[in-house]
Amino acid sequence: EYVEDVMKGVAEGVHGELEKSIFIGPRGVRIFRRNEPFRDESEDEVSFPKMAGAMSALGHEHRLKILNELMSGGKYINELQEKLSEITTSTLSSHLNILEEVGLVVQEKVRGRYLITMPGRTAYKMVRQIVRFLERRDGE
Repeated sequence: EYVEDVMKGVAEGVHGELEKSIFIGPRGVRIFRRNEPFRDESEDEVSFPKMAGAMSALGHEHRLKILNELMSGGKYINELQEKLSEITTSTLSSHLNILEEVGLVVQEKVRGRYLITMPGRTAYKMVRQIVRFLERRDGE
């Protein structure tokens, strides 16, 4: 049931974007087509330091709030600052840098908007599903 909930939530959130999903990472932009595996073929295993970095990036309330805001579309830093007024501009910028370093968000080079990547969307939805699962389990 848990896996089904996770997969349903992720599928609902990204369904419209799967046809032409863009992954932006350390090697630049790569467009994934339907039925193409969503992984870097040069690495068969994910390193523990990379996993720890991604988990660390997701381990802060402000960064989760930033991802939540970006789920509805790209935003300029001033728009994020307006929505997340409890976060100072310098702190917001620092959190965005951390999210960008691990590939969960990207900043447009020309316009400067921040966008959530497909891995960012997936990670955010999975964290939400895990919390829901744990809350249900604790309630039993």
